[in-house]
Amino acid sequence: MGKLQHVLQEVETRKEELTDLVKTLIEFETPAPPARNTKDAQQYVAEFLKQLGFSVDMWDVYPNDPNVVGVLKGTTSEKNQSLIINGHIDVAEVNEGEEWETDPFTPFIKDGHIVGRGAADMKAGMAGSLFALQLLRENGITRRCHFSIGDR
Repeated sequence: MGKLQHVLQEVETRKEELTDLVKTLIEFETPAPPARNTKDAQQYVAEFLKQLGFSVDMWDVYPNDPNVVGVLKGTTSEKNQSLIINGHIDVAEVNEGEEWETDPFTPFIKDGHIVGRGAADMKAGMAGSLFALQLLRENGITRRCHFSIGDR
């Protein structure tokens, strides 16, 4: 089995790990408006990337709203194209009158789906990207990667 096939198999066998990562990101309260509230979530992402060997740059676009950029130079980066992953960590505001079964930042599983503010836009996507990078690194797939997350 090739490295990429092994990564795909791991996605299936490690679904719970990915689900936990999605839930962790949802728990960061990052609604916009009011915005200016993403620093803790961005710090989590920065640390995640550092643990994977990325060099990380983080700067404030607005007070308490930083961007994070992680770069991983691949073993043959001069020969390969870059993989660039981009996303955002803020979510839609929570309005009075919305019908939530629980606090929107307390994720849970219902009928096989993760429920929580930002699960669809875009914290599950961010978690999927981070998890994919983790699996690629664990399996020795080391192309050059650029990862940015922040204010669109």
